[in-house]
Amino acid sequence: MPTQEEIARGKAAELLLRNELLIEAFDNLESTYTAGWKATAPGQTDERERLFALVTALCDVRGHIEQIATTGELARRQLGID
Repeated sequence: MPTQEEIARGKAAELLLRNELLIEAFDNLESTYTAGWKATAPGQTDERERLFALVTALCDVRGHIEQIATTGELARRQLGID
């Protein structure tokens, strides 16, 4: 059964996903990590792996926030709250 807590967490997550500073941070970090990865020399395997892990972690954080927002939205709909 959906809870009010899920709805509240979902709303908070939605606000985060729309927050200009957070959007900017995610975009800048992803660009920085990707540019660093592209600039590595063929022998810099460890650095590429590190940068890949950073991009993956960044995507995981964004995905986690998105999942909370989705769960909150589904809970809201199940409870018939507009």
